[in-house]
Amino acid sequence: MRSEAVTVVIPTYNERSNIGHLIAAVRLAGYRLLVVDDGSPDGTGEVVDEIASEDPMVGVLHRTEKRGLGPAYAAGFAQAVDEGADVVVEMDADFSHNPNDLPRLIEAITEGADLAIGSRYVAGGSTPDWPFHRRLLSRGGNVYARFMLGLRIHDATAGYRAFRVAALERIGYRDAQASGYAFQVEMAWRAERHGLVITEVPVTFRDREHGTSKMSGRIVLEAMGLVTRWGVRRMMGGYPRRDVTALARIATTDDLPLLVELYGILAEEMSEYSNLWGVADGLAEPIADSWKRILTDDDHLTVVGCFGDHPLGFLVARVEPVLAQGAGMRIGAIRLVFVEKEARAVGVGEAMRDVALDNLRGRGISRFDAHVLPGHRHAKNFFEQGGFSARHIVMHHNDDDD
Repeated sequence: MRSEAVTVVIPTYNERSNIGHLIAAVRLAGYRLLVVDDGSPDGTGEVVDEIASEDPMVGVLHRTEKRGLGPAYAAGFAQAVDEGADVVVEMDADFSHNPNDLPRLIEAITEGADLAIGSRYVAGGSTPDWPFHRRLLSRGGNVYARFMLGLRIHDATAGYRAFRVAALERIGYRDAQASGYAFQVEMAWRAERHGLVITEVPVTFRDREHGTSKMSGRIVLEAMGLVTRWGVRRMMGGYPRRDVTALARIATTDDLPLLVELYGILAEEMSEYSNLWGVADGLAEPIADSWKRILTDDDHLTVVGCFGDHPLGFLVARVEPVLAQGAGMRIGAIRLVFVEKEARAVGVGEAMRDVALDNLRGRGISRFDAHVLPGHRHAKNFFEQGGFSARHIVMHHNDDDD
């Protein structure tokens, strides 16, 4: 991904001692940078103005008063999107987020993630400078958010994250309810509810060396209150499951012409993606006969994904066991192929996944071999977002080893 297609958004309030050094570190990596300053009395905004006058890749959005983290990010996202960013990154101004980790977050996006979170609470992540009470508060907040909201993300409160802009627009950010750090939980929750592909990248979180923390009791109370309210409403059925039937359905023989047409579109795209497409993943000629065999075979499930009348992808699952794994355990094989950019923008890939997984569960299949094109390396993560834990996914293609 071109570095100039990435905009790092940094909210500031009284960060004069940090901001110049941080801008230099981000620019050294080649990324655009947008500082959203809430009228800092210490002159942070003026420091950025001076830097921006000499570097067109640095921008500053001046706001007249301190209105909170959520509104600051929303304003920054909107400007970054208007300026043509493909990826936006959230980053703190105090060096608690290491600029050297930026390329790893962007790499996760390039490899297929819609949201990459710099996580303290996955293997390899850490908070070495924190006292016990702060670790307890952070861990406890994450446990509570995961319980109340049904989250699978390990670090929902993390503020170091990268969004694909198309995905960010899908989940919305302009209407976020949270003004403080609960904004991070709200956006993570929206991402999961919309079925985004989420990757947690392990990072080390350091304490700031200069300036003062913006965390306060009021911010903590706001976060607790919002998460409790959202969670209670979720448990009472106030947030219905995303309607995937408008985007994906189980195919029948009536869909044969559509699937033949779609296969032609995908074969061209996938051949560019991999020169082994025709050998490893393609259907045998004639294509119409291959589809007819699959659609009339009780051992297979085919799901087609469309946006309106426009076909965007298909999923083929072998629903009978291909390998016994102990008493009462069966394995199915899933192959998911979709038109990447268009399908990702409207969530067709995720909708096909959800329709297929519901069907597999109903047939008693508890484990499966996952194969996703494009984006093999994210097959485990993609299906985890559908409710299967990693231990239920058998990777026979070594897709996660690259």
